[in-house]
Order: sequence, then structure tokens, then C-alpha cells
Amino acid sequence: MPIAHLDISQAQISGLIPDWFWERYSMMPYLNLSYNHLEGIIPANLSHATTDGPLYRYHQTIDLSFNFFEGPIPAFISTNTKVFLSNNRFLTANHLLCENSSSKNTRFMDLSSNSLSGELPDCWIDFEELVVLDLSDNHFHGNIPKSLGSLSNIQSIHLGGNNFSGEIPSSLINCTQLQVFDAAHNQLSGTIPSWIGDNIRKLLVLGLHSNKFHGRIPLSMCNLNELRVLDLSQNILSGRIPRCVSNLSAMATQQNSNATITHDYEYYFCLRVQYLRCIYSEPKDQVYNDSTSVMWKRQMSKYGSTLGLLRSIDLSSNKLTGEIPTEIMSLVALVSLNLSRNLFSGDIPPTIGQLKSIDALDLSRNHLSGSIPLQLAQIDRLSVLDLSYNDLSGEIPLGAQLQTRDASAYAGNPKLCGAPLNNTCPIHGHQINEHGDDEQSVTTEGFYIALAVGFVVGFWGVCFSLIFKKSWRYAYFKLLSDVYDELYVFVAIKVAKFKKRGSQV
Repeated sequence: MPIAHLDISQAQISGLIPDWFWERYSMMPYLNLSYNHLEGIIPANLSHATTDGPLYRYHQTIDLSFNFFEGPIPAFISTNTKVFLSNNRFLTANHLLCENSSSKNTRFMDLSSNSLSGELPDCWIDFEELVVLDLSDNHFHGNIPKSLGSLSNIQSIHLGGNNFSGEIPSSLINCTQLQVFDAAHNQLSGTIPSWIGDNIRKLLVLGLHSNKFHGRIPLSMCNLNELRVLDLSQNILSGRIPRCVSNLSAMATQQNSNATITHDYEYYFCLRVQYLRCIYSEPKDQVYNDSTSVMWKRQMSKYGSTLGLLRSIDLSSNKLTGEIPTEIMSLVALVSLNLSRNLFSGDIPPTIGQLKSIDALDLSRNHLSGSIPLQLAQIDRLSVLDLSYNDLSGEIPLGAQLQTRDASAYAGNPKLCGAPLNNTCPIHGHQINEHGDDEQSVTTEGFYIALAVGFVVGFWGVCFSLIFKKSWRYAYFKLLSDVYDELYVFVAIKVAKFKKRGSQV
């Protein structure tokens, strides 16, 4: 009886796989050789590598990931529903993608972390069932093929870590089911297409960092109300952050969500095989857990099992200008916000205290001014904070969240004072300035100068008035005469009474 399921993964097997193994087992419904030390070239022409018979119309999985296979990826693998070939040394995928085949059933294709090079073949029109495509971390170059737009069922595309250039093809406007699009770490250019948000509205993850995109952030981005991760960092974007960013409702509500981002489809699983034919099957749901790399706490990390919980915006290392819009502070579910290395100016919005879930906040290397909002000290989940190299001033607000941080978080703000900085803040008008001088002496000197000026102005103001104003002069001397007379009479009476009392004694 033929074997329908073979799993020898993580078995520490090494060496070459003989041809007879591929002849016998290459087209079984489930083959898993992952996480071993297997090597060699998979034969391209196999006598049993055919799609004839009812068995091959059912679910098939081939998982060869995390081995040392090399050479071209053979065409027969495209008949499998799930193709996992990541972390090997494959050199080309042209046969897999472009050779004519009577059936290309692939729904999940992971060719990431190989040595695939050259231009990506424009042969995607036959992969109508494809749901997930991962080509990341290879050596592809040239333009992104237009035929990717024919993948009407695609939900996840990973192209990051290659050398793709040119613009994002407009044909992708047809991929309306797209939930994850990661094209980071390439040489892509042009503007960010406005049809992202206008036509593609189901995006959960959008990663375009480390490219050469220029122009403004399109207003259509605000239509992505299911977006959880937005990374446009390390580009040449300019202009202001759209104020409609508050429409990103998945980041604005503390709603419960699945920890993973999954993609699923229905398939028929062959439960009983006889004479290479499936004689009994039943429908099942297949689920694929997506993953992507995200900059988190200044370190690039790959998230899979918790990707669905992330709420992150990274616009760092661009040329964005204007004030930080207060509308961002309505995104109360954010756990990471990075606006560093831009040209932002103005104050830090005091409503920043609304970001109660924020874990990492980086506003460094901008032109922000004013004081640090007191509300920032009230965020108790903040583990990473960087406000360095701005023009902030005043005392760092008291509170364990701000006072206990390393001084580097506030470096490059000479007008800031208070712990953890060495600059002490004013206490009753006394302060040691950054040069070590006693500011009280400066204050005292200024006081005496002001006092002298006031006396001179007051004295000569009265004198000049009496000299040049005759009626004032008469009134002034009459007043002095009357006061003199009253004082003289008062003193004379008192002296007389005193003498009379003394004579009586």
C-alpha cells in the first residue's frame, strides 16, 4: 500500500538523497524533510512526477525548508498545494514558475532565504490559486513582474530583502484580497501608489521601509481601517503626516484580536489511497500563519505567533515636516511609534498621554521645542523612550517613567534640566548654569542697575516738571508751606503742654 504521509523532519539526517527516493516519494500527498542537513540537487525529470489520477487532485504538501538543497527548483513541485523550500541554496525558480504544466495548484509558496537571483520571471498568470507568496531574502533584481497582478486570490506577498527597482506595478490594483504586503529593503522608487487604500483596503501589514520612495504620504492611506503595522521608514518622503491618520481604526481601539495573522482555504484531504488512487476524502480547512520582520526597540525582529497583536507606526528617517498631528494621539492601541530623524517642529502634543499602551516612543533628531508634557510621565508601559537632539526646554517632569531613564534619552537638548541630566533646575531664582557660573550674581547686578535707573528717571522727572510747569511749581511750594505751618503749630502745642505739665509737678 503506498505511503501517503511521510514526516522525517528534525531528524538530524545529512547527506545526499538518492534518486530512487524522489522517484517513489516526490508526489505523495505529504512529504516533510525540513530541518535536517540534506543536500544535493532535486532531479528535474521523474518518471512518477505526473499529475495523472485522482490522487493528485487532492491536498499535497512538500516541505524541504532548512536544508542545503541547491540548483534549480524542478517544475513538478508546482503541482503541490503547499510548497515550503525556504532556507536552502536553490539558485533558480524559472522551471517552477514558467514551464508548462497541466496543473499548478500551489496555494502557499515559500521560497525565502535562498540564493535565487536574476530578474523574477513574469510567469504568474497560471498560479490562480496562490494565496501566500514569500520570495524574501534572495537576490532578485529588476522590476516587480506585472503578472503578479493576476493573482486575484493572493492575500500575502513578501518581496523584502532583494534588489527590486522601479515602481510598484499598477497591476497589483487587482489584488483586492491582499492583507500583507512587504517589499522592504529593496531599491523601489516613485511615489507610494494612491490605489493602496482606494482599491486595496484589507491590508493588515504594509512594509515599504528602506527603499527610495519620495513625495507625500497619500491621503488614501487613511482608508486602511484594518491596518496594524505601517512601516514607511528610511525613504525620502516629504510633507506632513495626513491628519486623517485618526481613521486607522484598528490602531484606535483596544479591541481583542487574534495573536496570529492567518490565511486559510478549503481543500480535500485524501484519507484512503489504493493503487495510487484516492478512494475516500473529506473537506478540511487549511490555515497558514503569516510572519514578517518589524523594527522593534531598534532591532529588526521577525514576528509570527504575535504579529496580529502588534500596532506599530514607523515613519523614521524621512524628510517629513510640520507639527506632529494631535490626531496620532487618538490611536490609543499603538504599542510603537517612531517619528525620529525627520524635520518635525513645534511642541510635543500634550495629549500624548492618551497612548496608554505605548511601549516604544522615539521622537529623536527632529526640531521639536517647548517642554516635555507632564502627561508623558503617566504612561506606565513605556520601556523605550528617545527625545534626544531636539530643542526641548524646561524641567523633565517628575515621575519614575522619565526620571529613571538613561541621560542619553534627553541628550542634545541643552535647555532641558532635572534628573537624570546634570543640569539642575532653578530653585528660588538660584541656578548654576551650564558654564558653572552663579546665576544669582547676574540677577543681583541686574536688580541694582534697574533700581538706579528707576531713581534717576523718577527724580529728574519731578524736577523737570517743576521747572517747566509754572502752575505746578506754585502749587508745589504752597503745599510745602502749608505742610510746614501745620507741623510748626502741631509741635508748638505739644511743647507747651509738656512745659505746663512739668511746672505743675
